[in-house]
Amino acid sequence: MSVPIPTLQGRGMTMSDQLARWSRTTPDTPALRFEGAGRSYGELDDRVTRLARALRQRGVGPGDRIAVLALNGMETWESYLAGVRLGAIVVPVNFRLVADEVAYVLTDSGAVALVVDAPMAELGAKAREQAPSVTTTLVIGAEYEEALAAAGTEPLDVVVDEDEPAFLMYTSGTTGRPKGAVLTHRNLVLHAFSQITTLGWDPDDRVGVPGAPLFHIAGLAGGLPPLLLGGTNVILRSGAFDPAETLDMMERERVSSIFLVPAMWAAVLAVPGIADRDLSHLRRVSWGAAPASTTLLRSLIDAF
Repeated sequence: MSVPIPTLQGRGMTMSDQLARWSRTTPDTPALRFEGAGRSYGELDDRVTRLARALRQRGVGPGDRIAVLALNGMETWESYLAGVRLGAIVVPVNFRLVADEVAYVLTDSGAVALVVDAPMAELGAKAREQAPSVTTTLVIGAEYEEALAAAGTEPLDVVVDEDEPAFLMYTSGTTGRPKGAVLTHRNLVLHAFSQITTLGWDPDDRVGVPGAPLFHIAGLAGGLPPLLLGGTNVILRSGAFDPAETLDMMERERVSSIFLVPAMWAAVLAVPGIADRDLSHLRRVSWGAAPASTTLLRSLIDAF
């Protein structure tokens, strides 16, 4: 249950609470990096509060579903965190779906609000025609920034129970329609703890998760340990995978840990001149979603 309690933001264990704590203790530490730009923990916390207040001004409250139809980017994380801060339930939507399929997710989840990336605004508008539950839309871009600028920064007096739903992740690879899998705030925190204890992450880690879009559980889960530890989440843009660009990002952002699927790792290893890259900061590589051959793993060991 979400109840109003004065000035307790940051004392619980939700993703929003983690952000609030790091904003107070290490406000200048980079929280997000994307295409050469970034948000410190202080900046991210301020923008998340503003977005949460803007959504509340539009009638969104605890327990409501907020759908997010967006490419990888800092605003996607802001939308997720703002939903959590409100005590709402975030519904990431696959941006590769057609309008009818998006409409199904909106209707099935009971979404009342849609945060949509500008390149998908038309797709979102078409889907909304079939989703009467959605009463408000916020388009990432000028409209989004205007809403943040107009909203205040006074903390929201909402405390969210750790056992309440945080996300509805719509499945793929099943028969029939996608199904909404419920993840509680406790689920997310314990998953982050599991990754940290298994893989040995620390606050200095700069974690890259370009192997999955942020609407996918792998993209969401990959950003949780840095948030819990006060580290940095490095985001790669959506679109066709470019192995040379990925290496550029790893070198430029001094990524220490990165996840890719095996086919992506094979493409990265095939980039000419990989041995000349300054990847001395790289401590951990990981893979998933498909088997990795012994040959590929030995090549990763040799390269890194």
